[in-house]
Amino acid sequence: MMQDGRRRIGRCSVAAVVAAWVGLAGCGAGMDFAPSVRVPPEQRQVITGSFVGKEVVLPKAQPFNIHVKQSAQNPGANGTAQGVADANGWGEASCSTSAGDGGSATGEFRIGQAIDYRGDVPVTVAVRVSFKLVHELTAEPVAPGNLAQLSLTVAVRDLAGRVNRKIPMDSLSSDDSCGKATRSDVQEFTFVMAPDTSYQITLDGNASAASEKGGKAAANLVVNNLQMTMQFSAGPAPTTAPAPK
Repeated sequence: MMQDGRRRIGRCSVAAVVAAWVGLAGCGAGMDFAPSVRVPPEQRQVITGSFVGKEVVLPKAQPFNIHVKQSAQNPGANGTAQGVADANGWGEASCSTSAGDGGSATGEFRIGQAIDYRGDVPVTVAVRVSFKLVHELTAEPVAPGNLAQLSLTVAVRDLAGRVNRKIPMDSLSSDDSCGKATRSDVQEFTFVMAPDTSYQITLDGNASAASEKGGKAAANLVVNNLQMTMQFSAGPAPTTAPAPK
């Protein structure tokens, strides 16, 4: 059985895996969403200065407005491959991949909230992300060309895709251990919202599998009961340059 502790991804032993919609990417790279997900302004959650001292709990208050998914597969000349991903606004997401005889596949999801801060001064946001997690990795036989990988990350980005916070939650490889594990997880952090700026707070999951001839690999990642709590408080006072003497 895989230990519940987080592990670093093992050696980079796959020559190439499928990247979403654009062909092949480098070893173990998986797919990449755009730096930020396009969420129309009318669908973003609006935060104003009146939220200071208040708390918002998602998806209790409203569904998550970011829930995107993508997957791809490349069976190669004579292999097999399947990539599947899913996500919804009520806190459920998954990605699953399997590959055999030279095939490779990837699956990815991003779930969370896009917010517009329409205040005049900085505001501090204390975020608590909690969820239940099931992950499973298999690779047979043990060989450099058979590799299954999973990753899970909490991230905060602005509308331009610049990363404000990035917190690895899981980074697992079949090189470390194969098997299935279930657990609950919580991550807490803070960040400061600048006036008139948009942010996206998301949980990003990725699964990839690559195989060599005669081998097979599979990766499965399931998130349930995702909950995000945001507490708003007065941010740091803006700094001003001293008056010239």
